[in-house]
Amino acid sequence: MKRFLQRTVGIAAAALLLPFATAGQAVLAETTADTAVCHAYTGTNEEAQNYMRWAQTMQSFLTPCSDGTLMQVQADLQEGYYIAQYYSSDFQPLCAVRIAQELPLFGGFYAAGDAYYILTGQSQATDSSGTREEDDDLEVFCVTKYDRNWNRLGSCGVYGADTTVPFSAGSARMTDDGTYLLVRTCHEMYNSNGVYHQSNFTFQVNMAEMTVTDYFTDTKNMNHGYVSHSFNQFLQMDNGTLVTADHGDAYGRGVIFMRYPTDISAGTFQSNGVEYLQTLVPAGSGNGTGISVGGFACMDDQYLIAYNAVDDAEERTTYAGEKRYHYSSGSKGSFDGKMYTLPEYRNICFSMIDKKDGSYTNYQCTEYAEADGKSASTPQLVTLENGKFVLLWSEMNVVRTGEYIGYSGYNNYYSYVPDHTVYAMISDGEDADTVCFEGDLSDCQPVVYQGNVVWYVRNGDQATFYQLTPDGEIQTKTAGYSHICENGSGTCVVCGEEVQPPPESVAGDVNGDGVFDGQDAAVLQEFLLGESPVMENPSRADWNGDGTLDAFDLALMRQALCGNHEE
Repeated sequence: MKRFLQRTVGIAAAALLLPFATAGQAVLAETTADTAVCHAYTGTNEEAQNYMRWAQTMQSFLTPCSDGTLMQVQADLQEGYYIAQYYSSDFQPLCAVRIAQELPLFGGFYAAGDAYYILTGQSQATDSSGTREEDDDLEVFCVTKYDRNWNRLGSCGVYGADTTVPFSAGSARMTDDGTYLLVRTCHEMYNSNGVYHQSNFTFQVNMAEMTVTDYFTDTKNMNHGYVSHSFNQFLQMDNGTLVTADHGDAYGRGVIFMRYPTDISAGTFQSNGVEYLQTLVPAGSGNGTGISVGGFACMDDQYLIAYNAVDDAEERTTYAGEKRYHYSSGSKGSFDGKMYTLPEYRNICFSMIDKKDGSYTNYQCTEYAEADGKSASTPQLVTLENGKFVLLWSEMNVVRTGEYIGYSGYNNYYSYVPDHTVYAMISDGEDADTVCFEGDLSDCQPVVYQGNVVWYVRNGDQATFYQLTPDGEIQTKTAGYSHICENGSGTCVVCGEEVQPPPESVAGDVNGDGVFDGQDAAVLQEFLLGESPVMENPSRADWNGDGTLDAFDLALMRQALCGNHEE
């Protein structure tokens, strides 16, 4: 594995390393919004992206809106509902809505075109003996479509499909080509000789008709797209070609990249053969592979996969399984008969895969070791313009919490406690600058918003937004959640608090001065022309009520100013 050098140290074509000693300290500027209103929410997503053996579905999402605002979707705030909270460009809470869940298990959220999509699922019933039903008529996966105002437009599902538990020991992600939505997730399968095996699961949806056009659940070789076990799933569309990445522990084992040659515009992604390779192949066996995968991206000429890993192949052999032998004197000839869970000191790595010939290079970016008592979290990956990318990870303290385990034990007797230090490596694939700052990551995939890399960490009823500028400056802003009142009621449906209604707004008063006049039309025109990136009161400018600001709204606004607007 090659080492990746920071630019300030000097780049060479051979072995590369990014030392911490030269990492710059980011500028940290924090402001706090005091506009939190609903205090009923509990829980946290702090470092929820981090996993040791298998991942879990993400619960936190950010989506920049066309009017310049930012929408947060949080799936675990209120039982039976998902919360969509809107923030202004300076992260002030504007309003929130809640969306009733379709099926009881949440899989993921995705925004495409003029619609939103939510993936849910449900498990097969279990009888008193613990045996799961295998009902082929049970809807186990469901994709529900909404317009941008969260009106439900329809849904489609997958039934039976050799699935007892959807999303089991893994995650779910979605992508699209403008016509079809592709879903890459995982499931626990039907009973096979007394065992419920787990693997990845992929299906395809026609977004206009909301019909499932293809899905793959067969137990086959990897050249059909099958990975088992698959503990984390990623996918992208690369100019009409479906490409995927899985964290596998057996068939195959390690970081598994796949490229599907099928033209998905025909409504199917399956083919007779899938191009695949393993960019990192850990030794050993068992669910513990010594790696976790955090990001997958398509660059201009290469694919990029980000992950953490125990330092080298020899250590991955030592640390491969949950149960590990301990020798009392440290010598391999003196086994004391007990089973120990040894700590894993993981480093940040990434693989660059050439699109033309499939060749790849693995790079290691850090040098954590046992003497440090620290390890790297599962990373997050964000792509920028001009071939640049940002790799983010948190520093974790490795803390011993027990002595030893029995032969049947699967407890981890070392815990990984966040150090509340985040590193951000900004790179073009050759040079890199790294900054570190106080803070945390979460299961929120960072997005590019107003030219910055933005994510949030939620603690209870407060969300802290992190903004990383292209030059490495960090700013944070803490904001709360809006009350949600429905059906004209003045009572918040989340906390039960009586809410004072806001003062009545003036239609067309885009600039918020209390008057509808020509200045408001000028503000809307500047926004539509791209001269102003933010529209602070978009609902007042949406004259035709279609949820989109465009030239039609500007024309209607001008008619109203001239006294010709027809209600």
